[in-house]
Amino acid sequence: MKDLFPGYFPKTGTELEALWTSDETLFVFDTNILLGLYRYTPTTKDAFLNTLDKIKERVWLPYQIAEEYLRNRASVIHEEAESYSTLLKQIEGVRTSLNNQRKNPFITDETLTQANTLFDQLKTELDEGKKEFTKRYHDDAILDKISSLFEGKVGKNGDSKQSDKWIEQGVYRVNQQIPPGFADKKKLNEAPTIKDKIDALGDYVFWMQIINHAKSKKNNVVLVTDDTKQDWWHRTEDKNWTFGPRSELILEFRASVPERDIFICQSNKFLQLSNEYLDTEIEEDVISEVELTGGISFDEARKIASNMRSKMFNMGLDFQEHSFQEQQVLKADFEDQLDNDMMVDQMKTHIFSVSHDIEGLDIEKQRLIHRLGSEKVSHSKSHYLKGRIEEVDIELSNKRNQLKAFQELLSDYIKQNYPDWN
Repeated sequence: MKDLFPGYFPKTGTELEALWTSDETLFVFDTNILLGLYRYTPTTKDAFLNTLDKIKERVWLPYQIAEEYLRNRASVIHEEAESYSTLLKQIEGVRTSLNNQRKNPFITDETLTQANTLFDQLKTELDEGKKEFTKRYHDDAILDKISSLFEGKVGKNGDSKQSDKWIEQGVYRVNQQIPPGFADKKKLNEAPTIKDKIDALGDYVFWMQIINHAKSKKNNVVLVTDDTKQDWWHRTEDKNWTFGPRSELILEFRASVPERDIFICQSNKFLQLSNEYLDTEIEEDVISEVELTGGISFDEARKIASNMRSKMFNMGLDFQEHSFQEQQVLKADFEDQLDNDMMVDQMKTHIFSVSHDIEGLDIEKQRLIHRLGSEKVSHSKSHYLKGRIEEVDIELSNKRNQLKAFQELLSDYIKQNYPDWN
């Protein structure tokens, strides 16, 4: 039965060890894995690259992946650099609010001096961090390392005739919901040029490049991807639980590359199995960071958190939604006056910033809960996840108290300075 339906049976330890240690196995990495290196802490990034060094003779990239990485690298660097700028603006907004003459009366001058000293330190560190990150536009150690690791190990691109064939077959597969790639149907329908269509069909294109290469070289494949869409993974109906790669993918590979095998996993699983079969010594904290960075997508976690906030709102536990409604009312009633009131602007900016922090913490909490309950975890990892959930709960409580305080300050300020509003 397993021979007929290989995609429905998990790999045994013996099968995984054979894949990890065989000279006939190629390790292939999706674009999101390579770009994820820019989002890790230095320790985690180095641990991941060191693991790739251990298997450098057996790594390979489809042409489509290599091109996507090079094309999107600068955008990821820009996004990360902008996150420094955003945080700097938020810090300056808080500083301005606290130093305003109408600052919170419970904050002493001594505490305010300490806060300003901390703000200065944060600004210095963030400025330095941003400078270091923006250097990667032209002096990128990650790019240099990836280029070195995959030198001579990138597949060839197809010609125009091959591109036409991929588009024709890809469109058919998308319409028939044959994985991978059908989850990008909207992107395909909006693609105006042949190049755009190839990019929209990128998952299908690199999948075929993997199969064609493995077939010609008679290789096994370990494909590492943090793509969580339903055209790669079997999902529960609520999309909150993933329980293995699409069986169609395994069957297609096995049919195309007889007597060879494929294993598809996410980045944290790749590191865990490398610890087991390659004798790497990757710390549990590193694997946990990779797991929380990848796995369930940001958009999916955002939806889960949004649903939970909606339920809380319906029960009268109104946090972020209240601040948004209040801002909308104020804007509608006093748009001209309030737009010119710097105090109101600073308070609204801070309310928005704290609300955004609450949303981010909600999302992180749902990721942690999802990971804690989605699969068997070691005792140490379970302890780490539970501890982090407790920390997030404390942070959420503090942020909600901050939000309430600033909402009350804004309300009092408006009542005192805009009496016609009452």
